[in-house]
Amino acid sequence: MPVEGASDTALSFDIADKTGGSLGSSLGGATSHADGSDDVLGGKRIFYPNGQLFSYFKKDGSGIVHYPDGRIAVNVVAGDGIPPGLFTTFFKATGRKDVIGSWNAVGVGSCMYKNNKVCLSTTDAGGTYYDERGDLVRMWTWDKRPLVEAIQVALNDFIFLQVVNQKEVTATFRSGSNQIVFRLGKVMRRSDTYLDKITGVGTGDERGKFTLDVIKCRE
Repeated sequence: MPVEGASDTALSFDIADKTGGSLGSSLGGATSHADGSDDVLGGKRIFYPNGQLFSYFKKDGSGIVHYPDGRIAVNVVAGDGIPPGLFTTFFKATGRKDVIGSWNAVGVGSCMYKNNKVCLSTTDAGGTYYDERGDLVRMWTWDKRPLVEAIQVALNDFIFLQVVNQKEVTATFRSGSNQIVFRLGKVMRRSDTYLDKITGVGTGDERGKFTLDVIKCRE
């Protein structure tokens, strides 16, 4: 959740991730009206200098971010399904309130340019990046053909996307001194467990008891 601070002081918070990791977000240099306010759900409201609501987030990570004119820019939902975690959706700043991008809880998603052509997409295997005409610029895989340099794209005047690797996929919403960063990449977890360090299984009175390699467990 946001840390209380004076006007123009950087605010930051970590959002609980139901997948077991930490999906952190930050409010860098955000100006808060009355330093924000908490509610009975433990949510935090941050305001633009003119009193307009900038963002509201609950402890589970769900919440919304508004454009300066009040319309919704970003909506984050904390899902309990498969996969569990945070699902983030971005909306247009003008015209119809269409979706311009969305990412699920494991780093799979896509976004569009202002002309509604696909800009970029990421999957569990890799990703693709197109120019505004729809021509393929880059295609990669996370393991064998990873990105050599980061991809940076402006979806509109407020939302900026950056892809570095499967874990580091971020979208920054910026309006004046108000800024918030969404971590959209896959949350990495340990691929091994204590079961990988079993050297034997007991018999007789020791039946069902695992013998572990203590040295490997300490690595």
